[in-house]
Amino acid sequence: MGVQVVLAPIEPAPAGNGLAMRTAQFVDAAREAFEVVVAVVPVAGRPPGSDSRSGLDRVTLVQVTPPGETRSGLTELVSDGRWRERLRRSLPFPALAGAAPPSMAPIVCQALERAGVGPGTPLHVVRSYLGPLGIAVAERLGSSSCTLDLDDDDETLARDVGDLVQADAYRRLVATFAPEYSRVCAASPLEAVEIGDRHGLEVTVVPNAVALPPAVVRSPVDPPDLLFVGNLSYAPNVDAAVVLVTEVLPAVRRATGLAVTATIVGSFDPASALARLAGTDGVRLLGYVADVAPLYARASVAVAPLRWGSGTSIKLLEAFAHRVPVVATPVAARGLAVVDRTHLLVAEQPSELAERVVELVAHPEYGMDLAREARALVERWHSRSAVAPIIGAFLGGRT
Repeated sequence: MGVQVVLAPIEPAPAGNGLAMRTAQFVDAAREAFEVVVAVVPVAGRPPGSDSRSGLDRVTLVQVTPPGETRSGLTELVSDGRWRERLRRSLPFPALAGAAPPSMAPIVCQALERAGVGPGTPLHVVRSYLGPLGIAVAERLGSSSCTLDLDDDDETLARDVGDLVQADAYRRLVATFAPEYSRVCAASPLEAVEIGDRHGLEVTVVPNAVALPPAVVRSPVDPPDLLFVGNLSYAPNVDAAVVLVTEVLPAVRRATGLAVTATIVGSFDPASALARLAGTDGVRLLGYVADVAPLYARASVAVAPLRWGSGTSIKLLEAFAHRVPVVATPVAARGLAVVDRTHLLVAEQPSELAERVVELVAHPEYGMDLAREARALVERWHSRSAVAPIIGAFLGGRT
């Protein structure tokens, strides 16, 4: 059995900190064929710990300590004509890429060498902003293969929130470094096409996947509870949670005359605007929750009022897997092969989202029909068992 290195950022995960669920998905699939070494580099959040759903059992974890300075690594890069041209085309980097620049490559490789990683080991890199560092590490290792998971379309997300400087930085970075990789993938079929057309790349679709919980008896509470689970350091999710509490929930209460509640789950900054929602009547702002299954079991409807974002929504897939009826915006459902009124209810504006929630509260049997179809969709296309062979083929060059 060979070795596969996964270079991943430390970033806030959907619940807790550590490796994001998509990274854990790749790690889980890779360890079926490889001895996996995960090298985590500082970007945001805390290193994975025992309270993190990070998928790190049966892998070697290498935590790269942020260096005080990387001048020697930078000197080595700029002495190489290829790197001078790469940096000329790509600088300035996006902020997250600047937190883990390619000049860190000697430090990463030293840590990998201490973990027993030898020359020629294939490397898989997570997220576009680690793209420059990944190429530098792969060149030092002499990696036989170097793959890149963009996951989301970071450029488009930055443009959607009006950050044109970061959007342009991501465009330069992807244009410069993605073609250097053996293979590139993304989570959303739509974004794979858009990124591919933008940069003249072949971008493979590797769908997001979730674990399928065992069949349990759902027991929605009375009065109904609306559930939102997500990474609450991600701006689109913060905005969606605020919309749910300040617009959707009051409208549902007015329409039903019931004391409907809302439960918001995910790690968040106590100093952020989101924390002020905790004092809202009927709102539970729970932060990190180790086991979300009981929350799905008691929820009447999972609501995803995203107004912008990228990739495909793991929060929808997780709700589908738990057989919870879903009301979502087109943005939240984008990239998934779902059909309105077959798998979920789709609406654009907060008032329309509230109307769809009221419909499901009034007709719970209809919600169960939707949830049954949505669960079948996840089992077929987005379960870990369905996606693992796709990841294996992608890492092994069989796409």
